[in-house]
Amino acid sequence: MAVQREDFDSGAEIEALARGNAAVGGLAAFVGLVRDV
Repeated sequence: MAVQREDFDSGAEIEALARGNAAVGGLAAFVGLVRDV
């Protein structure tokens, strides 16, 4: 898990998780917003 202010490319992050690992059959991702309290 990471909480950050900077934008990121979720597609690139998912690709990096699966790259070169034939054992990965599926990935799920959650992207949300955190309130500033």
